[in-house]
Amino acid sequence: MTQLSLIVFLATATATPVPKTATAAPPTPTSAAVLIEYHRTGGLVDVDDVVLVAPSGLITVRERRRAPVSGQLTPEELTELKRLFSDWALLSMSYKSRPVAPDAFVYVIRFQAFTVQVAESDPEIPESFRQARRRIEQLSQRIRGAIPARH
Repeated sequence: MTQLSLIVFLATATATPVPKTATAAPPTPTSAAVLIEYHRTGGLVDVDDVVLVAPSGLITVRERRRAPVSGQLTPEELTELKRLFSDWALLSMSYKSRPVAPDAFVYVIRFQAFTVQVAESDPEIPESFRQARRRIEQLSQRIRGAIPARH
């Protein structure tokens, strides 16, 4: 291969656009670039699921037994998701997690610097936590390809 051919090859190889759909080798936001971090552990099968959302809307989904994937939230999805965290600072200071029942899921959701931990066995899970958890799970399923984007 001539030097000119090599330069042309390298230029075209690096100029390939990256798709905004789910990928097999996802970029992962650094901890400083994470707006929302969702972590679910426990259960009978000992799950360990992580969803990271960057301020740009990049979402990365990692599950113990599956390859990680990333995708891009729509601007509407990101705005809606942020709105669910309007009381997160207050919730993080006022809600105290109850003891965890055996084999219960434990959810930890961090929004910016505010973290709330909940055990599914707690009979008094705050509704704002339930809503945020449900929406993050729906978005992670969409990124996995299970459901289409809502517009």
